[in-house]
Amino acid sequence: MRELGLVQGISGSGKLIVRASGRLNLRIGQMVFDKKGRHIGAIWDVIGPIAKPFVLVDVIGALPKVDKLYLR
Repeated sequence: MRELGLVQGISGSGKLIVRASGRLNLRIGQMVFDKKGRHIGAIWDVIGPIAKPFVLVDVIGALPKVDKLYLR
């Protein structure tokens, strides 16, 4: 798994705000996982600077208590 980045907070609409770890090939709808490989949601939007964007993750179910998220 590749590290997506660190969770920075929660948006007003309930999405997780993640600071991407660098230049990644990100796609809307791409599945996101926790460190144990559990599917927790999908990329909803990518915003901010190209070199190190913020990623909004639409979470499935309750908000997880995680600090890092990953891609496969």
